[in-house]
Amino acid sequence: MAALSRRLWPLRLVLAAALSLFGLNAAWSGTARRRVISVGRRAADSIASCGLMLPIGPLCPFRSEFWSSEAFSKVAEMDARRPRAMELMTKMQRGMISPEEQLELSKAMCESNDFWLANQLRLRYAEDFQGIEAFKITEERITARGVTIDMMEALVRWNSEWMSAMAEKRPPPPPPPGMDITKMQQIGNVDTELPMAEMAIPFPFLDGSKALKSDLVQEELSALTRDHENLIRFGNKYGSFDPLGKEAFLDQVALIQERWQVFMTRFELMGELNPEFVAASNRYFMRGKMSAQEFNSLVHSAQERMRADAQAERMS
Repeated sequence: MAALSRRLWPLRLVLAAALSLFGLNAAWSGTARRRVISVGRRAADSIASCGLMLPIGPLCPFRSEFWSSEAFSKVAEMDARRPRAMELMTKMQRGMISPEEQLELSKAMCESNDFWLANQLRLRYAEDFQGIEAFKITEERITARGVTIDMMEALVRWNSEWMSAMAEKRPPPPPPPGMDITKMQQIGNVDTELPMAEMAIPFPFLDGSKALKSDLVQEELSALTRDHENLIRFGNKYGSFDPLGKEAFLDQVALIQERWQVFMTRFELMGELNPEFVAASNRYFMRGKMSAQEFNSLVHSAQERMRADAQAERMS
């Protein structure tokens, strides 16, 4: 019994903190706990089919401390280099690239690939909820094309070596063992950028919006904002939660997302969404070649991967 108690105390700590966070009674019953989990699962499923722009996943305006790392400070710089790299890539495909430009493209591609690989490593082993979620989003996008993330990472490394060899007039290296390059080319280009959109996402609503004239609406939005920020902060140690604690956290995330769905519906109908938030969202959708509904489904699938990992951990 003592051993069981020691094993369960992290879950109690997580749930107690979460309950305190959302103003619930820490002495809730097992029936109430199951009811909250059931509601959380229904909320998660409803997000997958939602066609609204939602401030969730990469479009969440609240960032955890994980993203303040200097390692992510080059995101804007890498984005700024993208147009030039695309220009050179087009010239190479048309056979119109000069040797100097080929060297420039090779260097740019190698830097971009190395940046992506380094960040993938940070995301893969992150403790932070948003970091893990970002990794799972990348994993979901890649596996949807019939490729594992390990295969994609190997391909990115090989691509850097191939570009360098071509630029330096050396024989290109052989592809990674067991990799069908023709198949990879048929799958098409999978976006290998950091899946966090812009590092500063505008808030969805503007101060002074006519949709916020009601004191009740202001109070509801203030509570939602506070709860979401606190949850992101609390998720900084998500990786250290025990399996049931992780599932409980994901249920709370789903409930927060459902509350946003209500607000975004109201504000969109009134034409009161922040234009800067809409623009940032559309840039992300265009880059990922997806709709708002596909984005929400992607975030849902990534979080379901996290839930499956927690369940597998619990069963092991």
